Amino acid sequence: MKENKYREIAVILTPFQLMQLELLHKQGEVDLSKAICFLSPIISSNEVQRVLGADVLCYEIPWVDIRFTTIIKNPFLEVPKHRKLIANFKEFAQKTLSDNNVQELTLWLGTEKDIFTQSLMNISLQDFIIKDVCAIDEGLGFYGTSSMKDYFMKLLYVLITPLIFGQKIYYTSVLGSHSMFTKVYARFLDYLPYKRSSVEYIELSPIVESGKNVENNKNVLFFTSPLAEDGHCSESEEANRLDTIFKLFSEKGYTLYLKPHPRENVTKYNGLIDNYSVEYLSKEYSAEKLDYFSFGSVVHFGSSVILDLYQKKYPLERMITIDMEYNYHQLTQSMFEKGQYIRLFSNELEKEIREVLL
Repeated sequence: MKENKYREIAVILTPFQLMQLELLHKQGEVDLSKAICFLSPIISSNEVQRVLGADVLCYEIPWVDIRFTTIIKNPFLEVPKHRKLIANFKEFAQKTLSDNNVQELTLWLGTEKDIFTQSLMNISLQDFIIKDVCAIDEGLGFYGTSSMKDYFMKLLYVLITPLIFGQKIYYTSVLGSHSMFTKVYARFLDYLPYKRSSVEYIELSPIVESGKNVENNKNVLFFTSPLAEDGHCSESEEANRLDTIFKLFSEKGYTLYLKPHPRENVTKYNGLIDNYSVEYLSKEYSAEKLDYFSFGSVVHFGSSVILDLYQKKYPLERMITIDMEYNYHQLTQSMFEKGQYIRLFSNELEKEIREVLL
């Protein structure tokens, strides 16, 4: 029998998930030097091997952005197509693990929301010996709470996803809550909304910087979010709102820096970047790698990077949150009681921004 050489299996969908795995690897929490890593198209295998080791096996997920809105528009065409895509996910994951003689495994996951990860969890449960399934804090999704709408959606998914996809897909409102998880690594254990006695909860060691003075610094850093991509508004609506925001900051003499979310289509910002001489920061690396203290103000659009800003003691009064609505849960409310809140689609957006400009 061949040796079970690869026991650690990781799904890495974003640059920050890779950063978190690198942290655990360096701290000796897990040896990922001989891991199998499933990567989204935005993650470079060369970068994974650079930070985790040259012996890591990397496989790009045959990624497809699956949305119910697409299926509803043309169900007769899309339902068979999506069933085939999901079957391909399962076959791809199954073949990769079997070809590498995986028998016993530990899964490392930043989210259980996406369908590929759920397919991998399903086949692992059916066909392999599972030692642990570990959730790694990747952002705000770990700290929210479920609403009545979420409970309704969970029931709806259980009923309709087998009909559409040929397998059950679970609706996830709070990350790290799946029943298969045996360990949860989180930055703020006290703020996790739900805990189970069968799960081991482990605090991720904080990376703390000494606070630096950012007063009189006229650089402002914008962390944008995939609002249009996630269907909250059109690209033109998003661009128009950002145009208003950039114009006001520019008039006050700020130098603007833009850091997009990895899932954003950055071409929507081309006109804004040219009009306001915005310094564009690549979406290919994690926002958490930036030195926040190089900026006198930080503006974000509901980004999970606020957790890192808090952890690194960036001054809360220098932060402006612009979001769809006031939907911040316990963690962010307690963190940013000194911060400024503005609704993106407020009728008085311009007035509200003028009032908080530093």
